[in-house]
Amino acid sequence: LIIYLMLAWSFTIVVLPFPTSLVTSTGDDAVARVFYIGTMTVSSALLAALALVLARRPTLHAEDARPDPRQSVTNLAMFLLALVVTVAVPATSYWSLLLLVLADPLARLLPRRLVGA
Repeated sequence: LIIYLMLAWSFTIVVLPFPTSLVTSTGDDAVARVFYIGTMTVSSALLAALALVLARRPTLHAEDARPDPRQSVTNLAMFLLALVVTVAVPATSYWSLLLLVLADPLARLLPRRLVGA
């Protein structure tokens, strides 16, 4: 499962230059915005899934270095919220990505047991 998640994440990284170039060539096109933010959202979802899988497998990490997937989960939540805001209110353009600034404070507030860490 871990290998498949890493391969899928790598694919999103390989694909990301395409929506990026689409954004720069089309300007403020709504489809390009959704494609760009959507690609980053999928990439973030795969990283969050990978962090959750690794956190739940004690044989894959040292006992004193247990991974904490809260940051990955809150990043995913903020990307999803940014995508929804961009689709619902197109006038926000890329400004909805500023919601990612809230990911770190939210991750600190999120209890470890809530995300299975």
